[in-house]
Amino acid sequence: MKKYLIILSIFFVSCSTIKIEEQIVQDFIKEKNLNRTQNTDASYLIEEAGSNENVLEYYKIAYLDRDSIFHNRRIDSSPRNLKVWPINIAEIEELKSIYKNDTLGYHWKLKNFNSLDIPIIKRKEFDSKIANQSFSLNTSGNVISKPIISENKMYALLYYYSFVPMASIDKKICLVKKAKDKWVVIAEFYDPNVFN
Repeated sequence: MKKYLIILSIFFVSCSTIKIEEQIVQDFIKEKNLNRTQNTDASYLIEEAGSNENVLEYYKIAYLDRDSIFHNRRIDSSPRNLKVWPINIAEIEELKSIYKNDTLGYHWKLKNFNSLDIPIIKRKEFDSKIANQSFSLNTSGNVISKPIISENKMYALLYYYSFVPMASIDKKICLVKKAKDKWVVIAEFYDPNVFN
């Protein structure tokens, strides 16, 4: 009986975390207005979630360089003078150990969101529609990783990039904060030498 209760509690915690992740993604899409990406004909969320493999490492580098002169920073941030760093080194290392085995691919599904203002498409189908000209070359794809949620469940980090065929890719790591009933971006981190 005790085993069943433990398994059941793990299941409920897992379901709760998935709901939080989906809420973060839904709020991120709304805040960034991804359904109406500027200078594109149409915009899609790629079903296959992006990798969150290096998210914590990039945040850690930005955290360690936070007091450095801007041109000496290995990872740049916006805003540049971030006042609050809610996830410190100890928590970064703890989150790394928690998420290190989270290597299975994740797929965003429309039915899992309360409301989503952007259509979801598989990457292979997106590329095929570009190749056969069903989509214009001015159609954007948006890739969002499964968020990494802080221990207090008030902050999360996610990897995001948007791409248009035949154009550069905008890649960044976003730090989001739970503010009342929605998640908002409070900082973005990027390395032009690695990401672009």
